[in-house]
Amino acid sequence: MATNYWTKFDESTYHRSCREEIINPIHGKVSGTIPKWLNGTLIRNGPGLFEINKSRVSHWFDGMALLHRFEINDGVVTYQCRFIQSDVYKKNTIANRIVVTDFGTVAVPDPCETIFHRISSKFRFKREVNDNTVVTVYPFGDEIYAITETGVMYKVGNKNLETKTKVDFTKSLGIVTHSSHPHITEDGTMYNLALSFSIKGLVYHIVCFPNTPQEGSMFDKAYIVANIPARWTLYPSYMHTFGITENYFILIEQPMCLTVPKKILRMFLHTPSHKFMRWYNNEMCRFIVINRKTGQPVDEFYSPGFCYFHIINQYEDSNRVVIDVCTFKDASVLDKYYFDAMKNAQNNPDYSDMIRGAPHRFILPIAENWPRENRRKIVVSEQISDVICDMPTIYYDKFVGKDYRYFYAMKLCTVTVCPGALIKVDVKNKTSKSWCEEGAYPSEPIFVPSPDAQDEDDGVILSSLIYGKNENCVILLVLDAKSFEEIGRVKFETSSPVPRSAHGWYFPSRSS
Repeated sequence: MATNYWTKFDESTYHRSCREEIINPIHGKVSGTIPKWLNGTLIRNGPGLFEINKSRVSHWFDGMALLHRFEINDGVVTYQCRFIQSDVYKKNTIANRIVVTDFGTVAVPDPCETIFHRISSKFRFKREVNDNTVVTVYPFGDEIYAITETGVMYKVGNKNLETKTKVDFTKSLGIVTHSSHPHITEDGTMYNLALSFSIKGLVYHIVCFPNTPQEGSMFDKAYIVANIPARWTLYPSYMHTFGITENYFILIEQPMCLTVPKKILRMFLHTPSHKFMRWYNNEMCRFIVINRKTGQPVDEFYSPGFCYFHIINQYEDSNRVVIDVCTFKDASVLDKYYFDAMKNAQNNPDYSDMIRGAPHRFILPIAENWPRENRRKIVVSEQISDVICDMPTIYYDKFVGKDYRYFYAMKLCTVTVCPGALIKVDVKNKTSKSWCEEGAYPSEPIFVPSPDAQDEDDGVILSSLIYGKNENCVILLVLDAKSFEEIGRVKFETSSPVPRSAHGWYFPSRSS
């Protein structure tokens, strides 16, 4: 007899496909209050198409990118959604099946290709870059780009979500991957973390995109400001993000790595990317602190190994760098997103262990005479909240790289009545508040400050809600950031199912 361990967890919300784009904005029904000062656009990105004909992807990361747009103007809110017109999307839809091998999916042969083409393609050394920009969106200057980790971005229209120019940094900068979470400084300069392969080995780079529009495109002027050799010759660490403060960049080289030999083998075999990732259970994490002015490493530290995707925030405290990270015990969290694993979750008592991420603080005492083990400076973390969470956000514009008090996140738990709760954590007092609604699955919370904000949490939290039972519905939720209580929502009835999203960005209107 089967046992349902996680009765409140509806895995179907992860493999729900959008069947019809909403190109023209639709209006929603407002409940409560939408602040009059809240004028702007929330754009979210994430996997949105998982099945074509009878062919489907195997992993949530492999869904084709779908943009969601909520425009807020004087209390009125509209919604749109459109697919990124990537090469991956076009190949799959034209073939009427999944023909592109991705992170966790082995593709079926493209019926449009001849047998000769399939065989001869095995002996070509041209690297095809996956351009399914499925992770998030970011502003580069006054333009909006959809981003993934393969070194490719797509410019998208703010008003109609139209897919525009494709930017390929693998050609212009010679990189093979970059982080999905760049950092933006106060003057609009962008920094991102990248990786390159060369005869000298594997190198991590910090890339600068100057915000000087009078001198041309940010991409044409991009240059590398730091080069850090990878710790392992053929196994670069997977880093989804990095840290930045006033004087430093911080890399966390975790023991979840890409195996280059297997990656090369993938040129000849249809092997999903996940298959050439490896977790080194007995290895430590390396924290590399880099001087922003010189691009040179100034110190490095080691901690017991952990897996991570998102850094909450980081800041300088005298001669110390404090960095807060949402950590997992190992890389099994990636397995959670396989649809077979979700399907069998109800019979797996250990399923929730895959997602037990918790926020930890690491303090890096730069240039101090710190105790060493085997010539390494060892640091130990402190858990700053007992809430299981990930997808953290802060009041980014004002507090990134600075001492802060609050972060907001998604609670990760399959056991509770509300497995998709939102949380607010006070890192000073180690307290938290939460919001949840039974049957609702909220997205990553986005903080928007009020125009006259005096405190760090003066403003609202925006999150999009979907439901397990009602597929054709999406809600824009508005919480008061200080009390963490709902003040309003806007409900949209759609002609097609609305999938989950991954990350997003709020773009204030120019007049607000």
